[in-house]
Amino acid sequence: MTKSIAKGESSFSDLVGDGSYYVDKTESFIQLFDKESKTKVQLFTRPRRFGKSLYLSTLKSFLEMNYNDQCDCSYQEKLFEGLAVTKHHEFCEKFMGKFPVISISLRYAYSLESFNSSVFCLAQSISETANQMDYLDKFSLSIGERNFLNLVRHPEENKNLNENVILYLDFLCQLVVKYIGKKPIVLIDEYDVPLQKTFHKDYYVEFKDKLAAVLGKALKDSTNVYKSIITGCLRIAKESIFTGFNNFDVNSLSSLSYGETFGFTAIEVESLLNYYQLNSYKDVFKRWYDGYRIAEKEIYCPWDVLSYILDLKANIKATPLSYWNHTGDYGFLKELFEIQPLVFETDFAKLLNHEEISINLKEDLSYQEISSINDPNFFWTLLFHCGYLTLVHNYVQGKESTLRIPNESIFGCFLELSKWYMSTKNNNFNYVSSYLVKSLYDADTSGIEKSINNLLANYSSFCDCSKNSDKESYYHAFMNGCFSSCLNINDYEYASNIELGKGRADICFYNRNIENSNGLGIILEIKLLKSENETDKTIEDGLNQIINSEYAQGLLERRFDLNKVNCFCLAFLGKKVKVGFKEFKP
Repeated sequence: MTKSIAKGESSFSDLVGDGSYYVDKTESFIQLFDKESKTKVQLFTRPRRFGKSLYLSTLKSFLEMNYNDQCDCSYQEKLFEGLAVTKHHEFCEKFMGKFPVISISLRYAYSLESFNSSVFCLAQSISETANQMDYLDKFSLSIGERNFLNLVRHPEENKNLNENVILYLDFLCQLVVKYIGKKPIVLIDEYDVPLQKTFHKDYYVEFKDKLAAVLGKALKDSTNVYKSIITGCLRIAKESIFTGFNNFDVNSLSSLSYGETFGFTAIEVESLLNYYQLNSYKDVFKRWYDGYRIAEKEIYCPWDVLSYILDLKANIKATPLSYWNHTGDYGFLKELFEIQPLVFETDFAKLLNHEEISINLKEDLSYQEISSINDPNFFWTLLFHCGYLTLVHNYVQGKESTLRIPNESIFGCFLELSKWYMSTKNNNFNYVSSYLVKSLYDADTSGIEKSINNLLANYSSFCDCSKNSDKESYYHAFMNGCFSSCLNINDYEYASNIELGKGRADICFYNRNIENSNGLGIILEIKLLKSENETDKTIEDGLNQIINSEYAQGLLERRFDLNKVNCFCLAFLGKKVKVGFKEFKP
């Protein structure tokens, strides 16, 4: 029976228990608990939907002891049968089912209402874990311990919550050490979500300090913790939340280790496609979902890969989509972009043209720095850590880093962001496109060429036009995009591929207000040049087509208050255009 795909499943035991396909990441456990390593607190940052939550769940299932019988590892032996980690017998004897585990998700540990509400949500996240630690109830806790454990489990009853919440996690660790007799392993998932969600609130600094105090109290000196693994999307500056942590290590997208731990490798994707008999789609998956370079490894976005496999299983003709982009709320990226978008204009244009950009990667970010976005390096660093850009070469501290868009899926995300870029909200685009319209009405061919060449240089991606595609259609679509963004539909009547006379005109428009248009209509015929030597003949052919096919006459008949038509042929070659003009009057 073919295994199912449990897309979005973050529980390892449920995934394996249901017989779903599991991409084995357990080999990395050996490195994580390397006996030579002195690291007690380890932070992993990867983009959303790269398998961080499932990884922590897998760790928990592997490490967590049977609290009723600490010598019983039968649960793990069955659950992990055949997986890579079980080949390391000495390691399994030491770690499999041998530790108490405290696992906390901070995904909902915040509130958008107030500081006090956020503190309560933080306390609730810890209380959910405390309520699952029912094995503590069988021990003879002191009256004080039992009373405080009750407050941890029921934060709504704690009248001094703002002060006491700092003690919650450390208190649970102390109880485990005292009554189980072993230091727990602490797993904290999505540590940065509360920071991301509240950074624009006036209580952000106060709440950030509270979260730092909770983590610091339990983990800073690691006296009651064997090891802690923390995951998140963004690498936030140590000074802001991990101040003074000893034995602390960060593994991010720019690190040179754990490259295969999160995301899918090329071999893993190939195995998936072989299993589901989709080998013929290998190149499509690579073009759309590969491209991340992490610790010198070629990495695919797992969410996109699994989503497209599911779609193909339902319909073998399904087309690839940007699934990952719709899985999270990163509206704050757009907000930051629109604060000072012109700061990013040059690099943004390069990325849209499938080029690379060079920046000073800021490995330690703080949200205060991000929100005061005067330095574009912070914005591009943020996009890098969020998974919208990837390294071309290994990160070297103190040197510029080269970044690029990893694949077609993410390129689609940039096109979404570019809707602002090619709109009247962008003063530069608004100026050039408005000048273009004025030049068309004035029959100023040099002004038209100047405007379109500017637009092509800064707002197009000629590389989108593949060798086998219709390049003329590409330029047609590009001009449609320019005009649809700058011509107000209330002021202009605009049409593309409209039936006029004896055929279809590429583009035509006129001002609805006859006084503003002076009775003038505009028709554009778009042609593709194979070489500059063809320019004059191509332009002449294009203008004759407008007249002889009666496009101009048809426009005048369609709109009785127009009395003449400015006819233009736009002849494109690469990112340059030459323009021919002919006036038509009946």
